[in-house]
Amino acid sequence: MARQSKSLSNVFDKFNENHKVEEGSNALESNIANETQVEQEEVTLNTPTIEGIKQDLLSMYEEKTNKEKVEDTHIRTTFLFKKDLANRLDMLAKNKRGFKTMFMNKAIEALLEEMEKK
Repeated sequence: MARQSKSLSNVFDKFNENHKVEEGSNALESNIANETQVEQEEVTLNTPTIEGIKQDLLSMYEEKTNKEKVEDTHIRTTFLFKKDLANRLDMLAKNKRGFKTMFMNKAIEALLEEMEKK
């Protein structure tokens, strides 16, 4: 199959049809001015202000300070734990922050509920 030759003689015709300028008017200039104004408004909307940053920072700090801490809902306790069980739990919890606390709480809760049924 041979390639068809492509003529570039009318390449701008389609462009001109989309942006026809009527005689006696500046429609093209008006379109360009409107596009420029829209772009400037988008930049203004996307540019953070010092007041906006301040409000964001204060709201983030307020959320952090009002957040319930683990110490508010949990208590630290000490007990003896078999070494082999501790090693198995350590392997299971490796690189999983908070996993041991969650594991121990769920395990104790399940056993307590079962034992309290009797």
